[in-house]
Amino acid sequence: MQMTFFSSAGWTGWDVAAEPAVPDRMPVLIDDDLLLEDAGVARPCVAASRWLRELPVSGAPSPATWAAYARVLRDWMSFLSGIGVEVFGTRERLKDALGVMRPIARLGRSRPGSPRRPGTST
Repeated sequence: MQMTFFSSAGWTGWDVAAEPAVPDRMPVLIDDDLLLEDAGVARPCVAASRWLRELPVSGAPSPATWAAYARVLRDWMSFLSGIGVEVFGTRERLKDALGVMRPIARLGRSRPGSPRRPGTST
């Protein structure tokens, strides 16, 4: 899962009718293969990016907040992918994933096998 930040710089050369309504510095999530859909079905990264675009009107006006939310969402989606759980999977599978993540988070790791964060005890 990749995260980038939108910039409207040069939008007049994009062959679009109007300036994009997406604010500059808005995070955008996209899968590593840069695809947004499979056989016409939108991937979860599309829904995640839509949700991020709603943050400015949902009480989170700061680009720093958008970035923080996007990082957490990206890490959660990557974690789920790494353990073979669909982002929009069943409630039971997502609860199981939370159960797996909780002890890892307590150890200061973002996912199984990742190094400890600096400053955490062993």
